[in-house]
Amino acid sequence: MEGIIGDILKITIPAALVLTAMYLATKSFIARELDKKELKIKANNAEAALPIRLQAFERMTLFLERISPDNLFPRINRNDLTADELRYVAINEISNEYQHNLAQQIYMSDDSWQQIKNAKEFMISSINDAASRCDKNAPGLELAKIVLNESMQDESNPVISAMITLKNEIRKIF
Repeated sequence: MEGIIGDILKITIPAALVLTAMYLATKSFIARELDKKELKIKANNAEAALPIRLQAFERMTLFLERISPDNLFPRINRNDLTADELRYVAINEISNEYQHNLAQQIYMSDDSWQQIKNAKEFMISSINDAASRCDKNAPGLELAKIVLNESMQDESNPVISAMITLKNEIRKIF
């Protein structure tokens, strides 16, 4: 009886070891193949998303340019607007531009998007601050001059900071 059990063990133990080794080798091979396929899919997705990301950066750069005082006021100012009316039109223009581009945030880093939000809030705040310092019925040109002068003197202008952040992020892609 002991001879039969010994013979069975002599056959089953090596067979179990071979079977375990084959299982582990096959599992490792399949895992490597899945990793390769996943990397290939990610590379294809990144290649397809790159033009969309570039377009998002272009749109947000355009947004920042459009809300900068030296571009915003010449575009929206009419000679017949009062300072209060120009304040309303400028803030409305900035808000509409921002709302129009909200979806672009999915294509950029959180830091870049936060910089863009800060730039928007800074411009709205600057316009409101300048409007509080001039007569509501003054010509809109007076408000525009105050905002332009302050933006030129402000070295930590968030619009410029956001533009730099966007350029640095796009450089990392290439």
